[in-house]
Amino acid sequence: MKIFANDKVYVQLKDLSLLFNVGGYSIPQSIYKIALSKSLNITEETKNSFIEFDDPKDIEFIRSVDYIIDFDEYKDMTNKEYQNFVLSASRRIENNNEKYDATNKYFDRLGLRKNNKIECHKVIGVRESRLAYRGKNEYDMPVPVKKKSLFNIFQRRNG
Repeated sequence: MKIFANDKVYVQLKDLSLLFNVGGYSIPQSIYKIALSKSLNITEETKNSFIEFDDPKDIEFIRSVDYIIDFDEYKDMTNKEYQNFVLSASRRIENNNEKYDATNKYFDRLGLRKNNKIECHKVIGVRESRLAYRGKNEYDMPVPVKKKSLFNIFQRRNG
């Protein structure tokens, strides 16, 4: 999950780990430098902690990484929207699995496995964003999150 606030971006360690392992982007050296100075070993206890980036180039790069979920984009998604999101991710994974079974090429199989990993990561990220917005997450957010209230729910449905 990534959170943009106060001319900074906060990114969870598990998302940075996925970025470093899966790739698909030309990662700026400054991001490696900051991430490695904060944590070399991601554990179950630290995977949900956030790292702060304040360099405008780093912020723009992280904004461009589409498989790291933007908290503000998904936090107030309705249950129906979330179900549709999960169903479409599930369909993409099924399509990837069909292609995986149909190919004998090693690198194609690796790419399809990478895509499945990304799809699963996105679904988990959206779920966590929604939980954080409702105040039901189990880790500390780097910035105060305005929790969803009954007034906000009523206003969204009727307005």
